[in-house]
Amino acid sequence: MNPSKPTNIPVLIIDQNQHKICLQQKSTRVEVRMSPLCKALYFLFLKHPQGITLYDLHTYEKDLMLIYKRISRRNDFEAMKKSIHNLVDRSENSFHEKCARIKATFKKVVPLELVDLYYIKGERGGEKKIHLPNTQIIYTQCT
Repeated sequence: MNPSKPTNIPVLIIDQNQHKICLQQKSTRVEVRMSPLCKALYFLFLKHPQGITLYDLHTYEKDLMLIYKRISRRNDFEAMKKSIHNLVDRSENSFHEKCARIKATFKKVVPLELVDLYYIKGERGGEKKIHLPNTQIIYTQCT
């Protein structure tokens, strides 16, 4: 048993080839299903554990688009571009909508006392981030 990994916190497993998100606790593994846009946003925040303010989110638009293109099945590049632009535009509500969906998804599969570790959250005006310790995140390259 590894003392740096608390046994009561499910491990977040990211399959980088199939772009799947799973939670594993002991021998039980469950996939966390999200829309490609929510998943792209989640992957962006996993990539930036220090957090991102909503004031700076627009600077990640290209990075977000690259992630979204890899995981989306959409062929309409202009529609994808518009979705990403709306997501990073502070005058739109898309970011908050996606975060609410991500939160709701994790609430279905994570014990209530631990769920706030898994979704994107932060103080108003401050950095938003995923608070799960890096020791609880595993990146795999399953084929």
